[in-house]
Amino acid sequence: MHSASLLTSFQMALVLERDSSFASETIPALRYVQSSVKRSNSKFSKILEGFVVKRLNEALENSRLLCTMALDHRYAYIDKWITPKSWTLIELDLDNYVKEEPYSVSVSPRSSQDDDDIDDFLHSSLTSNESKTDKIQSELLRYKALLDTNRPNFENPLDFWRGNQQNFPKLARIAAELLGSPASSSASERLFSRCTDTLRQTKRNRAKLETLNEMLTIKELCRIENEEEGNSDETGDFNGESDEESSDEELEPEFDDAEINAQYPTDDVMPLLEAELPTTVTSDDDL
Repeated sequence: MHSASLLTSFQMALVLERDSSFASETIPALRYVQSSVKRSNSKFSKILEGFVVKRLNEALENSRLLCTMALDHRYAYIDKWITPKSWTLIELDLDNYVKEEPYSVSVSPRSSQDDDDIDDFLHSSLTSNESKTDKIQSELLRYKALLDTNRPNFENPLDFWRGNQQNFPKLARIAAELLGSPASSSASERLFSRCTDTLRQTKRNRAKLETLNEMLTIKELCRIENEEEGNSDETGDFNGESDEESSDEELEPEFDDAEINAQYPTDDVMPLLEAELPTTVTSDDDL
């Protein structure tokens, strides 16, 4: 009985295999499993806790995973999730994901000769001299202040960044990259399986890569729309069983001779005469 309850926490952690999971949920899920195993009185609890702690320590050494947590408003700047790590060090790692603005115009430093024009001198304060590190640090300060004063309650972190991409443009771009990774590879494996099922179909196995991507995208959008409308069971899958190609053997119906003879008696039907083969005449020359 204790062994069954001990494995319950591991079973509940399988929610990370869903398509809507995020990589930022990995460490909190391991914390949950660790606390559940520690409360168990089973003789196997110490052994399992050792495995969980080892996996947790490995996850805490993953800087990308920690940066993803920093951009998830549900876990960011909460010390209990990343102990003994520090959020200050994680902020420094976020600088590695900062990319230059596309089509940005570099502004050269002003010299004393530029101040000869009074208009240029008066408008010199409009020129930003911040580096990319300074800009992300200023966004992090405002982001942390927002979480400290009024932490949002969005269940999906992408919804949070969708509404705050104007306030934190650089952080929003980094969040779109990091939060795009699921917590488990199961979602990718399911996508690979759907792709394989499509390629097995006779009329679609020669599709180009671009066409295949468009088909999978449309299928996923249809699935999301059906889930939002609550009628996914009624409409079925885009590439469901009704849309799969059948082999030649599947197209041939199975007939029961006794049943057919009962429905269509052959007593009054004249038998078909066998076609006579044409008579060929051979001559001595042909021989």
